[in-house]
Amino acid sequence: TATAEDFLNNPTESVCSATGPSEPCLPVAATPGTGFSNSPDPQPIPFPINDGIIQTWKDEITNTLALNCRRASGIGPNDTYCVSGNQTLGAIKIDGDFYLDINANLTLSGNVWVTGKIIFENNGSLSLAASLGSGSVVIIADGTVDVSNNLTITGNGDPHSFLLLLSTNTSLDVFTPAIYASNNSTSIIFGALKGLLKVKNNGALNAAVAEQLFLEPNSTVTYNPNLIYFTVPAGSETPVGTALGTWREK
Repeated sequence: TATAEDFLNNPTESVCSATGPSEPCLPVAATPGTGFSNSPDPQPIPFPINDGIIQTWKDEITNTLALNCRRASGIGPNDTYCVSGNQTLGAIKIDGDFYLDINANLTLSGNVWVTGKIIFENNGSLSLAASLGSGSVVIIADGTVDVSNNLTITGNGDPHSFLLLLSTNTSLDVFTPAIYASNNSTSIIFGALKGLLKVKNNGALNAAVAEQLFLEPNSTVTYNPNLIYFTVPAGSETPVGTALGTWREK
């Protein structure tokens, strides 16, 4: 959503409220804010998180968790790690999909790398272990990510401790985005560094970084000033620092 503090320079037809490619766009004039048609185009800046940082996080994870359930149709080996009840995970690789069941409660004590896709269902919860202090945790998915609106996400009480949920998936398709999410927790950051981040209808995110961002009707993304600097401990307990700033589309 746009506010009076937003401004656009040379807006295109993609600046609209359509829910998909087949839906009509509202006129650009319907977007609130002030036009600055003569202002120069901003220069691109690199993402605050790059492939090298992500690879460092992956390389530090040396233990692989055995898959414990099968969610694909038919008969075959387990293809997913399913979380039910109360569990704690950290510094672990899941060589398959990752599924958080309805009403499941997961505490994260370290980084998690998922080679498949992630699905977090309704009424579950994610929290960070108190032992992290001001450190943060990253979950990396090589596949797509789908996060329910009703998933409760909490930090560990430190305002500079966050959950960073990343997808390295490259999909820019609005119907199969790299991340499809909505969660207004101040403790989570969503990142689709090479793909589309789609915010669900009536949803809210407090921090996001993406190759492309798609907002469904009545959805918002709000910057959290505590994100100016945070660190994510790697498996060796050596923190990887990431500096984040603010941005504005011109």
